[in-house]
Amino acid sequence: MVVEKGGIEPSIIYIVLNTNKEPFNNKLVRQALMYSVPFEQISEAVYAGYLERLYGVLPAGFPGHNDEIVTKYSFDLDKAKELVKKSGVDPTKYSFEVWYNAGNTQREKIATLLQATWSQLGFQVTVRALKWGVMLGKTEKGDFDVYIVGWAPDYLDPDNYAGPLFYGGTKFSVLDYIVTSD
Repeated sequence: MVVEKGGIEPSIIYIVLNTNKEPFNNKLVRQALMYSVPFEQISEAVYAGYLERLYGVLPAGFPGHNDEIVTKYSFDLDKAKELVKKSGVDPTKYSFEVWYNAGNTQREKIATLLQATWSQLGFQVTVRALKWGVMLGKTEKGDFDVYIVGWAPDYLDPDNYAGPLFYGGTKFSVLDYIVTSD
């Protein structure tokens, strides 16, 4: 068997926390969760090392990509525990679900790894697979705790990442114009 390493694909995988719900509305808890995402373990166990880490919304090589303006979290469980303590949140009082779309074994593995590390912070974390349509319907209404999803752009342009991921899509309006003859 020959395995060829291809180029980087433009698709991305990311974790969405419902910041309208406790405890995710607490910035220190969100930071703690980021410090307890086992990025290297995900890269190796789920993607066999073929994963390029993305720190922002725009992949490297696209206009507007700038790693200097984002926080580069690294796995640090001690720091995560310290941030949870500093947040004033008692993690043992919170249980939440991490969702992924049923049948997606990569996202299932990611969710299971998150469950393992986030549980070490004291949170009660469960993993749940949902049918794609059910998951989209619930997440669109804000009826979720955490979910894992991906994005593959329709066209290779920074706006096709920034638009949908920052403000939920690109909406076009009618442009009225008058043609004059000079």
